[in-house]
This record gives sequence, C-alpha cells and structure tokens, in this order.
Amino acid sequence: VSKGTVSSTGDNVGGLVGENYNGIVQASGSMANVTGKNNTGGLIGRIEARYGNPFVMNCYAQGNITGSNRAGGLIGYNYIYSGISTVRNCYASGKINDGTGSGLIGTNNGHVYNCYYRYLNTGSTPGYSVTTEALKTQSTYYMWDFDNIWEIDGGYPYISIRGTDGTVVFDGAGTPSNPYLIKTEEQLYFIAMDDSGRFLNNETVNFQLANDIEITTKYWTPIGIYQQFKGVF
Repeated sequence: VSKGTVSSTGDNVGGLVGENYNGIVQASGSMANVTGKNNTGGLIGRIEARYGNPFVMNCYAQGNITGSNRAGGLIGYNYIYSGISTVRNCYASGKINDGTGSGLIGTNNGHVYNCYYRYLNTGSTPGYSVTTEALKTQSTYYMWDFDNIWEIDGGYPYISIRGTDGTVVFDGAGTPSNPYLIKTEEQLYFIAMDDSGRFLNNETVNFQLANDIEITTKYWTPIGIYQQFKGVF
C-alpha cells in the first residue's frame, strides 16, 4: 500500500504504478493523492495491452486525483492495442478533478467487472457509482472474497491476505453428452466474467442449467457484454 503524495508534470502518473505494460497487479492499494498531466490514476497511470493481457484484480485507491486528460480514481487510461485488459474487484473512493472527473477509469478500452467508485464523481466511467456509505458496506461488493483477500471493519475495505481465492468447480466436461452443469449463482457469475476463452467465445463448449438460479445483486454483468457466447446451452 502506498501513502503520501505523488506529483509530476509528466504523463502516466499513478499512486503505485506509473505504467503497466502487459503486467499483473493484484492485492495492492494506494492512499496517495496524485497529481499529473495525461493518464493520471489513483493506483495506475496507464495500462497497455499490446500482444498481451494485463490484469488488475483486488485493488483499491483512496486518494484524490488531479490530472488533465484521462484522469481516473483507480486508473487513468486502460488502453488496448491488442489482447485483453481486465480490471476486476477494485474500488476507488477519492475525488477526481474536484468531482468532475471519472471515478474509476479516465478512459477505458478494457473489460471491467465488479468495480465501484464514489458517486460524487460525475465524469463518464465504467464501474458502479455508489454512496460513501455503500463503499463502507461489505454487502455492496458482489462476489468479493472477504474470507481470504479483503477485510472491512467500519471503513473502506482493505487488503488482508489470509488465504487464496477458491476455485470454482463444475460437474461435467463441457461435451454434448456430458455438459458443464450450472447449479449455483457463483458458477453463473464465473462464466459471465470469463476472459480466458474457456467458456465464452468458444463454439465447442456445452452447458446445462441444473437448478433455478436467483441473482442476488443489482451489480450484475450480463453474459456476452464483453465476450460473445458461442457455445451450446
């Protein structure tokens, strides 16, 4: 976790990482106030996917951000040249350009799942705009791992590693005669968030709904919003 103040007259300025080029950033946070020019973010200034798949998961930023073009509470610019850039299970609570900026990502070309930002930022951004109180409430964070990764005790969530994310397991083999069985909300969520090509964008995979499933959140990303569903259901 980074703290303090980060200030630069240049581009690609972040509270923790200036530029993430095809890399992975996980279980990280920043409480720093950040000032920059282009591509300024509370955690990462700029992400670039170039023949690779950068990934940001289980991260947060709490600082206030001041920047020119592409300023965001978490990331300034999530750019794709080729590949997939994914941001998942992150939040930003700071004020961006005095509330006129983008609460989560200044400019986004990538895939964003289950991420949240403070409602007082009015700039266009992916993610879910929620109140300050909601950001401090565990039930807001759909399918986040508060058993192993996150902890919350009256304030904003913070990273507290106590184990690893559990693996979602399916019965079946995905074949026509033995399809993957979807029995739980967690399994359906796992399919919706797939960027690997194992479930979505795969014409050979077969599924069968084994139970009635109730979606328990309003923060749901529909299947196919980023990757086409090409399998058999």
